[in-house]
Amino acid sequence: MLPYADKLILTEIDDSKLADCYFPEFSQNDFDRVELGSYMEQGVSYKHLVYTRKGSN
Repeated sequence: MLPYADKLILTEIDDSKLADCYFPEFSQNDFDRVELGSYMEQGVSYKHLVYTRKGSN
């Protein structure tokens, strides 16, 4: 359903861990990005972001 989404609300974590599930790759060039906040917890930084598809209302 990702190709049909006009808005993505994501938490991006600046760390890499082995996991069994990941968010799919998407073209960030198709979206405008707004950062809601940037945080650090237990030595790991992360951001809350909203991606809005360019040309959508």
